[in-house]
Amino acid sequence: MNYRQARFLMIVVGAVLCSLALAKPAAAQSTYYVDSSGGSDANDGLAPERAWQSLGKVNGVRLKAGDSVLFRRGGTWTGQVVLKTSGRPGRPITIAAYGTGERPILSGGQVGIDGNGQSHIVIRDLQFRGTTGPAIRSRGSADWRIDHVNIDGSGLGHDGRNLDFSGIQFWNSRDLVIENSALSNVHGDGIWGWEVERLKIRKNRVEVCQGGDADNVHLYAPRDFEIRDNYFSMEGNTESGKGNLHSQAGTNGLIEGNELRGGNYGVGMTDDNLIVRNNRFFNHDKAKWSAAIIVSEVYDVKNNSFVDNSIVKANMGIYILNLRGTYFRENFQIRDNVFESIRRAAMVVEAPISGEFTGNVLRNSPGASIINRNGRLIRGQRWDERANVAVGSGPQYPARSGQPR
Repeated sequence: MNYRQARFLMIVVGAVLCSLALAKPAAAQSTYYVDSSGGSDANDGLAPERAWQSLGKVNGVRLKAGDSVLFRRGGTWTGQVVLKTSGRPGRPITIAAYGTGERPILSGGQVGIDGNGQSHIVIRDLQFRGTTGPAIRSRGSADWRIDHVNIDGSGLGHDGRNLDFSGIQFWNSRDLVIENSALSNVHGDGIWGWEVERLKIRKNRVEVCQGGDADNVHLYAPRDFEIRDNYFSMEGNTESGKGNLHSQAGTNGLIEGNELRGGNYGVGMTDDNLIVRNNRFFNHDKAKWSAAIIVSEVYDVKNNSFVDNSIVKANMGIYILNLRGTYFRENFQIRDNVFESIRRAAMVVEAPISGEFTGNVLRNSPGASIINRNGRLIRGQRWDERANVAVGSGPQYPARSGQPR
């Protein structure tokens, strides 16, 4: 080994040793226990028999990545939890439950859990009751997982203008999962997402949101989102004039395997690259404009697929409206849907459109047509209508194909 090689080796070894000396071991993870009846804030909180008692004690500790705060099942706390720190990838901060019995209840706070700007958070096995604003809220965050949460009565301070609304509320956030949870009697939208990216809403039950503009789920400009295997209902005692799921100005979404009941619509949307597939729609017939699926105004919309859905009892099955006549609906694939007990038409089209309407079935809908298309075609593009049939009642529908214009 010559001088240069030896010197280079010494430099490399020195750098490695220096980095090892400077590296700090990961901080130990702590689990804190909170017991509303048997705990004491004089305890260290690090074991069930040394549990804390109050939310004030929880809010006073600075949690580290990997830490957990566990509330005793059967307990009730009044107030809110404010998260001041973030977890890390693979080491989230967890707010959950321990013991046996009913899930712990957080009630009566401005917000149940508030985590603006904090990321890598897990919330599970909790109940929220009677919050002035959202039960769970965060803005500018990433990597939240909400699992097995029950929300009953949130947004009680909503007056139609302030932001004290919704059950779960995210703004400008990404990588979010909401699953296995139940929301009811929410004032405002049940789940609200404003400019969220990679949102997954799975296996939840959201019912009877309150307020004239309330939707069970309302999203603005979502990206790469999935809404799958949920139960959404606006049947029952609600003053909402809207519906189950509204998504506006989004892209790359999947709505699949859901059951959507009541309200003025099941899905209302103006998204691009959206797939609405294998959903079950019931009872969207409150108003003359009600429909299971509504494509509304404001934006041009392209590359949507409505496939293999079942729609029962609606004023219109699919309503593609365009009151101003200026917005295009380009490359819509509407295939293999079943429409039953429809009043006006399986599909009403008022906007310029291209794509196909094929293989759809209209059943037991006397007086309804399978398609009512008043909008013109998009110049130079194709619109195909073929293999659609009406059975049980109503006029038979001959197969035909639209020609390019």
